[in-house]
Amino acid sequence: MRRQLTELEDDQIGDVITYGCSAHLINLFAKDIEEAEIKSDVKKIIKYFKYHHFPQAKYKEAGGKALVLPQDVRRNTLADCLESYVNNWHCLVKVCSEHRSVLDLTIVRNVQDVEFKENVENYVKKLKKVAIALDLIQKDLCVLSNCTHIWKDLLSSDWLPEEADKLKARFKAAMTPAHFAAYILDPNYNGNGLSEEEDTIGMEFLDSSYPNAMKDVLAYRARSYPFLEYMFKKDLLMKTHVSVWWKSVSTKVDPGMLDITCQLFTATASSAEIERLFSSFGLVHSKLRNKLGTEKAAKLVAIMRALNPP
Repeated sequence: MRRQLTELEDDQIGDVITYGCSAHLINLFAKDIEEAEIKSDVKKIIKYFKYHHFPQAKYKEAGGKALVLPQDVRRNTLADCLESYVNNWHCLVKVCSEHRSVLDLTIVRNVQDVEFKENVENYVKKLKKVAIALDLIQKDLCVLSNCTHIWKDLLSSDWLPEEADKLKARFKAAMTPAHFAAYILDPNYNGNGLSEEEDTIGMEFLDSSYPNAMKDVLAYRARSYPFLEYMFKKDLLMKTHVSVWWKSVSTKVDPGMLDITCQLFTATASSAEIERLFSSFGLVHSKLRNKLGTEKAAKLVAIMRALNPP
Protein backbone atom coordinates (compact mmCIF):
# COMPACT_ATOMS: atom_id res chain seq x y z
CA MET A 1 0.00 0.00 0.00
CA ARG A 2 2.88 2.34 0.85
CA ARG A 3 4.53 1.61 -2.51
CA GLN A 4 1.26 2.27 -4.36
CA LEU A 5 0.95 5.62 -2.59
CA THR A 6 4.45 6.68 -3.61
CA GLU A 7 3.68 5.78 -7.23
CA LEU A 8 0.64 8.05 -7.40
CA GLU A 9 0.98 11.35 -9.23
CA ASP A 10 0.62 14.60 -7.25
CA ASP A 11 -2.71 15.41 -8.91
CA GLN A 12 -4.07 12.02 -7.79
CA ILE A 13 -3.08 12.58 -4.16
CA GLY A 14 -4.56 16.08 -4.03
CA ASP A 15 -3.82 18.12 -0.91
CA VAL A 16 -3.07 15.09 1.28
CA ILE A 17 0.23 15.41 3.17
CA THR A 18 2.35 12.25 2.99
CA TYR A 19 5.45 11.62 5.08
CA GLY A 20 7.30 8.84 6.88
CA CYS A 21 7.02 7.89 10.56
CA SER A 22 9.79 9.77 12.38
CA ALA A 23 9.73 7.40 15.34
CA HIS A 24 10.53 4.51 13.00
CA LEU A 25 13.35 6.46 11.34
CA ILE A 26 14.93 7.46 14.66
CA ASN A 27 14.73 3.83 15.76
CA LEU A 28 16.52 2.87 12.53
CA PHE A 29 19.24 5.39 13.37
CA ALA A 30 19.67 3.66 16.74
CA LYS A 31 20.29 0.44 14.79
CA ASP A 32 22.69 2.31 12.46
CA ILE A 33 24.96 3.14 15.41
CA GLU A 34 24.49 -0.20 17.18
CA GLU A 35 27.65 -1.67 18.68
CA ALA A 36 26.88 -5.37 18.32
CA GLU A 37 29.80 -6.67 20.39
CA ILE A 38 28.94 -4.54 23.43
CA LYS A 39 25.26 -5.45 23.13
CA SER A 40 26.08 -9.16 22.90
CA ASP A 41 28.46 -9.17 25.89
CA VAL A 42 26.07 -7.21 28.13
CA LYS A 43 23.21 -9.56 27.20
CA LYS A 44 25.35 -12.58 28.15
CA ILE A 45 26.17 -11.04 31.54
CA ILE A 46 22.55 -10.14 32.27
CA LYS A 47 21.24 -13.55 31.19
CA TYR A 48 23.83 -15.23 33.40
CA PHE A 49 22.75 -13.27 36.48
CA LYS A 50 19.04 -13.58 35.68
CA TYR A 51 18.80 -17.26 34.80
CA HIS A 52 21.41 -19.00 36.99
CA HIS A 53 20.28 -19.60 40.56
CA PHE A 54 23.51 -19.03 42.48
CA PRO A 55 24.67 -15.78 40.82
CA GLN A 56 21.07 -14.53 40.85
CA ALA A 57 20.74 -15.13 44.60
CA LYS A 58 24.10 -13.51 45.40
CA TYR A 59 23.28 -10.55 43.13
CA LYS A 60 20.00 -9.91 44.99
CA GLU A 61 21.82 -10.33 48.30
CA ALA A 62 24.28 -7.62 47.21
CA GLY A 63 21.37 -5.21 46.67
CA GLY A 64 21.21 -5.38 42.89
CA LYS A 65 18.06 -4.16 41.17
CA ALA A 66 16.23 -5.74 38.24
CA LEU A 67 18.35 -6.18 35.12
CA VAL A 68 16.65 -5.50 31.78
CA LEU A 69 17.05 -7.52 28.59
CA PRO A 70 16.54 -5.71 25.24
CA GLN A 71 13.61 -6.66 23.03
CA ASP A 72 13.83 -5.98 19.30
CA VAL A 73 10.08 -5.27 19.08
CA ARG A 74 10.14 -2.66 21.88
CA ARG A 75 11.96 0.59 21.21
CA ASN A 76 14.44 1.99 23.74
CA THR A 77 14.82 -1.33 25.60
CA LEU A 78 18.48 -1.57 24.55
CA ALA A 79 19.17 1.77 26.27
CA ASP A 80 17.29 0.52 29.35
CA CYS A 81 19.32 -2.71 29.27
CA LEU A 82 22.70 -0.98 29.16
CA GLU A 83 21.63 1.58 31.76
CA SER A 84 20.54 -1.19 34.16
CA TYR A 85 23.97 -2.81 33.71
CA VAL A 86 25.86 0.43 34.43
CA ASN A 87 23.68 1.34 37.43
CA ASN A 88 24.16 -2.10 39.01
CA TRP A 89 27.77 -2.64 37.97
CA HIS A 90 29.07 -2.23 41.54
CA CYS A 91 26.83 -5.11 42.71
CA LEU A 92 27.95 -7.31 39.83
CA VAL A 93 31.62 -6.60 40.60
CA LYS A 94 31.08 -7.41 44.27
CA VAL A 95 29.52 -10.79 43.46
CA CYS A 96 32.27 -11.62 40.95
CA SER A 97 35.03 -10.69 43.40
CA GLU A 98 33.61 -12.65 46.32
CA HIS A 99 32.60 -15.78 44.37
CA ARG A 100 35.07 -15.82 41.50
CA SER A 101 35.94 -19.52 41.93
CA VAL A 102 32.38 -20.76 41.32
CA LEU A 103 31.31 -18.35 38.56
CA ASP A 104 31.87 -18.44 34.80
CA LEU A 105 35.34 -16.93 34.30
CA THR A 106 34.40 -15.30 30.98
CA ILE A 107 31.54 -13.47 32.70
CA VAL A 108 33.79 -12.49 35.61
CA ARG A 109 36.46 -11.07 33.28
CA ASN A 110 33.92 -8.99 31.36
CA VAL A 111 32.30 -7.62 34.52
CA GLN A 112 35.66 -6.69 36.07
CA ASP A 113 36.94 -5.12 32.84
CA VAL A 114 36.86 -1.37 33.60
CA GLU A 115 37.51 -0.45 29.97
CA PHE A 116 34.49 -2.51 28.89
CA LYS A 117 32.36 -0.69 31.47
CA GLU A 118 33.53 2.68 30.12
CA ASN A 119 32.63 1.59 26.58
CA VAL A 120 29.16 0.63 27.79
CA GLU A 121 28.76 4.04 29.48
CA ASN A 122 29.75 5.86 26.28
CA TYR A 123 27.29 3.76 24.30
CA VAL A 124 24.53 4.51 26.83
CA LYS A 125 25.12 8.26 26.44
CA LYS A 126 24.51 7.98 22.70
CA LEU A 127 21.43 5.80 23.05
CA LYS A 128 19.92 8.01 25.75
CA LYS A 129 19.92 10.97 23.35
CA VAL A 130 18.11 8.82 20.81
CA ALA A 131 15.74 7.43 23.47
CA ILE A 132 14.73 10.91 24.68
CA ALA A 133 14.05 12.04 21.11
CA LEU A 134 12.07 8.87 20.41
CA ASP A 135 9.91 9.29 23.52
CA LEU A 136 9.11 12.89 22.58
CA ILE A 137 8.22 12.05 18.98
CA GLN A 138 5.92 9.19 20.03
CA LYS A 139 3.71 11.50 22.12
CA ASP A 140 0.10 11.93 21.01
CA LEU A 141 0.40 15.72 20.56
CA CYS A 142 3.77 15.77 18.79
CA VAL A 143 2.98 17.56 15.51
CA LEU A 144 5.24 18.19 12.50
CA SER A 145 6.79 21.38 13.91
CA ASN A 146 7.70 19.64 17.19
CA CYS A 147 9.08 16.74 15.18
CA THR A 148 11.34 19.05 13.16
CA HIS A 149 12.62 20.70 16.34
CA ILE A 150 13.41 17.31 17.91
CA TRP A 151 15.34 16.23 14.81
CA LYS A 152 17.25 19.53 14.76
CA ASP A 153 18.09 19.17 18.45
CA LEU A 154 19.34 15.62 17.85
CA LEU A 155 21.48 16.81 14.93
CA SER A 156 23.09 19.48 17.13
CA SER A 157 24.33 16.87 19.64
CA ASP A 158 27.89 15.57 19.60
CA TRP A 159 28.33 12.62 17.23
CA LEU A 160 31.27 10.95 15.56
CA PRO A 161 31.58 11.99 11.87
CA GLU A 162 30.25 8.66 10.55
CA GLU A 163 27.36 8.75 13.05
CA ALA A 164 26.51 12.33 12.08
CA ASP A 165 26.38 11.31 8.40
CA LYS A 166 23.98 8.45 9.19
CA LEU A 167 21.78 10.78 11.26
CA LYS A 168 21.66 13.36 8.45
CA ALA A 169 20.57 10.63 6.03
CA ARG A 170 17.70 9.64 8.35
CA PHE A 171 16.81 13.32 8.84
CA LYS A 172 16.56 13.85 5.08
CA ALA A 173 14.35 10.76 4.78
CA ALA A 174 12.03 12.07 7.52
CA MET A 175 11.72 15.70 6.42
CA THR A 176 9.24 16.95 3.81
CA PRO A 177 8.26 20.47 2.70
CA ALA A 178 5.28 20.19 5.08
CA HIS A 179 7.65 19.74 8.06
CA PHE A 180 9.55 22.93 7.21
CA ALA A 181 6.30 24.84 6.58
CA ALA A 182 4.94 23.73 9.97
CA TYR A 183 8.20 24.77 11.65
CA ILE A 184 7.91 28.21 10.07
CA LEU A 185 4.25 28.68 11.06
CA ASP A 186 4.65 27.44 14.64
CA PRO A 187 5.05 30.57 16.83
CA ASN A 188 7.19 28.53 19.24
CA TYR A 189 9.91 28.20 16.60
CA ASN A 190 9.21 30.72 13.80
CA GLY A 191 11.52 28.79 11.50
CA ASN A 192 14.58 29.53 13.67
CA GLY A 193 17.35 27.02 12.99
CA LEU A 194 16.27 26.17 9.44
CA SER A 195 18.89 26.51 6.75
CA GLU A 196 18.22 28.94 3.91
CA GLU A 197 17.38 26.02 1.62
CA GLU A 198 14.97 24.48 4.15
CA ASP A 199 13.27 27.84 4.73
CA THR A 200 12.82 28.31 1.00
CA ILE A 201 11.37 24.80 0.60
CA GLY A 202 8.86 25.49 3.38
CA MET A 203 7.80 28.86 1.95
CA GLU A 204 7.46 27.44 -1.58
CA PHE A 205 5.24 24.67 -0.19
CA LEU A 206 2.96 27.27 1.41
CA ASP A 207 2.90 29.36 -1.76
CA SER A 208 2.01 26.39 -3.98
CA SER A 209 -0.61 25.04 -1.54
CA TYR A 210 -2.44 28.26 -0.64
CA PRO A 211 -1.15 31.24 -2.66
CA ASN A 212 -3.91 33.52 -1.33
CA ALA A 213 -2.66 32.98 2.23
CA MET A 214 0.89 34.15 1.52
CA LYS A 215 0.14 37.74 2.56
CA ASP A 216 -0.83 36.41 6.00
CA VAL A 217 2.31 34.26 6.15
CA LEU A 218 4.46 37.32 5.50
CA ALA A 219 2.51 39.35 8.08
CA TYR A 220 3.04 36.56 10.60
CA ARG A 221 6.78 36.43 9.96
CA ALA A 222 7.00 40.22 10.27
CA ARG A 223 4.84 40.15 13.43
CA SER A 224 2.53 42.78 12.03
CA TYR A 225 -1.28 42.99 12.32
CA PRO A 226 -3.12 40.79 13.23
CA PHE A 227 -0.12 39.04 14.81
CA LEU A 228 0.60 41.33 17.75
CA GLU A 229 3.68 41.10 19.94
CA TYR A 230 1.87 39.81 23.06
CA MET A 231 0.79 36.71 21.10
CA PHE A 232 4.42 35.55 20.96
CA LYS A 233 5.10 35.58 24.72
CA LYS A 234 6.74 32.32 25.81
CA ASP A 235 4.49 31.72 28.83
CA LEU A 236 1.40 32.12 26.62
CA LEU A 237 2.76 29.81 23.92
CA MET A 238 3.58 27.12 26.52
CA LYS A 239 -0.08 27.05 27.64
CA THR A 240 -1.64 27.19 24.17
CA HIS A 241 -1.63 24.50 21.50
CA VAL A 242 -0.47 25.89 18.17
CA SER A 243 -3.74 24.99 16.40
CA VAL A 244 -5.71 26.99 19.01
CA TRP A 245 -3.26 29.88 18.58
CA TRP A 246 -4.04 30.05 14.87
CA LYS A 247 -7.79 29.68 15.40
CA SER A 248 -7.67 32.82 17.57
CA VAL A 249 -6.98 34.89 14.43
CA SER A 250 -9.29 32.93 12.12
CA THR A 251 -11.56 35.92 11.42
CA LYS A 252 -8.61 38.17 10.53
CA VAL A 253 -6.77 35.97 8.03
CA ASP A 254 -7.55 34.33 4.70
CA PRO A 255 -9.63 31.11 5.04
CA GLY A 256 -6.82 29.27 3.27
CA MET A 257 -4.48 30.21 6.10
CA LEU A 258 -6.71 28.46 8.60
CA ASP A 259 -6.99 25.42 6.32
CA ILE A 260 -3.23 24.97 5.95
CA THR A 261 -2.50 25.51 9.67
CA CYS A 262 -5.29 23.10 10.64
CA GLN A 263 -3.80 20.51 8.29
CA LEU A 264 -0.21 21.00 9.45
CA PHE A 265 -0.92 21.11 13.18
CA THR A 266 -3.24 18.11 13.35
CA ALA A 267 -0.76 15.83 11.53
CA THR A 268 1.20 13.81 14.11
CA ALA A 269 4.89 13.04 13.78
CA SER A 270 4.60 9.26 14.00
CA SER A 271 2.20 6.34 13.81
CA ALA A 272 2.70 5.55 17.52
CA GLU A 273 -0.62 7.12 18.54
CA ILE A 274 -2.70 5.02 16.13
CA GLU A 275 -0.74 1.90 17.12
CA ARG A 276 -1.59 2.54 20.78
CA LEU A 277 -5.21 3.01 19.76
CA PHE A 278 -5.27 -0.36 17.99
CA SER A 279 -3.72 -1.96 21.09
CA SER A 280 -6.46 -0.44 23.25
CA PHE A 281 -9.12 -1.72 20.86
CA GLY A 282 -7.78 -5.26 21.28
CA LEU A 283 -8.06 -4.97 25.06
CA VAL A 284 -11.66 -3.73 24.88
CA HIS A 285 -12.96 -6.04 22.15
CA SER A 286 -11.40 -9.24 23.51
CA LYS A 287 -12.11 -12.90 22.75
CA LEU A 288 -14.35 -13.13 25.82
CA ARG A 289 -16.13 -9.83 25.20
CA ASN A 290 -16.61 -10.24 21.45
CA LYS A 291 -20.27 -9.30 21.02
CA LEU A 292 -19.71 -5.56 21.35
CA GLY A 293 -20.85 -3.51 18.40
CA THR A 294 -18.28 -1.39 16.59
CA GLU A 295 -19.80 1.86 17.84
CA LYS A 296 -19.87 0.79 21.50
CA ALA A 297 -16.34 -0.64 21.29
CA ALA A 298 -15.09 2.64 19.81
CA LYS A 299 -16.67 4.60 22.69
CA LEU A 300 -15.10 2.29 25.27
CA VAL A 301 -11.70 2.68 23.58
CA ALA A 302 -12.06 6.48 23.70
CA ILE A 303 -12.90 6.32 27.43
CA MET A 304 -10.02 3.93 28.12
CA ARG A 305 -7.52 6.16 26.30
CA ALA A 306 -8.80 9.22 28.20
CA LEU A 307 -8.42 7.48 31.56
CA ASN A 308 -5.03 5.96 30.70
CA PRO A 309 -3.01 8.59 28.81
CA PRO A 310 0.48 7.55 27.60
